[in-house]
Amino acid sequence: MTERNFQEKFPKNYLTSVACEIRFDPLLMIQNKIPEFQEKIRGELPSYGFESTIPVVEPSLISQFSGVKQWMFTSKDKIKTLKILINRIGFIVSKYSKFEEFYEEMVKYFNDFFKICDIDEFSRIGLRYVNVFILNELEDSQQISLTKFFNVVLDKAILEEYSPFQFETAIRCEKDDNTLFLKNALRDDVRGEPNYIIDIDAFKSGNLQKKDMGDIIKDLHKLEIQEFHNHITNEIINILRSD
Repeated sequence: MTERNFQEKFPKNYLTSVACEIRFDPLLMIQNKIPEFQEKIRGELPSYGFESTIPVVEPSLISQFSGVKQWMFTSKDKIKTLKILINRIGFIVSKYSKFEEFYEEMVKYFNDFFKICDIDEFSRIGLRYVNVFILNELEDSQQISLTKFFNVVLDKAILEEYSPFQFETAIRCEKDDNTLFLKNALRDDVRGEPNYIIDIDAFKSGNLQKKDMGDIIKDLHKLEIQEFHNHITNEIINILRSD
């Protein structure tokens, strides 16, 4: 993959969700810091809500965290959401233009939160991109060749022409000290339209330091781009380049 692939900014994308999540050791005192943190972000994320949930922790600890709150802060247009649990913070957008814009806003929220809660170490940093392609919009045909647009991880003879069926594949692999969870799926949406989904979740686990957060996220983003290009053909690249 060339440097041009990494640097190219497509005018069009099929992203329905982009999220970055950072996990850390559970801290019950976070609930006391939420009002202070809300004052920092309510200009950009004024809508507030919460729900009871059980965070992902060691099985032996689950009983201690039953009914713990998940706090949610959302923009007025509902495009951006910040979610906080006692062991994680995540930023999710449903409309995405450039990584630089997403990264700058996300890091600002994260740094404010970590400063208020005095958090310097993490156990996991993850970045996830979900692409949803409506097949009938890619090609005006009742029979769409998936292999024309995507490098599908299934027998090519089966997928030579699209016919009404569904599938889902999931692969987990290790790359450059990071973990990739890749999911491809073909299924109908609520309107009955066939969609092809490329869901790429990249993360790094271990004893991670706050000072390295930015570099880790940027490395994960580069890995996401590489994997996305591995899953698409030049037909999709030409569509993404069109305005």
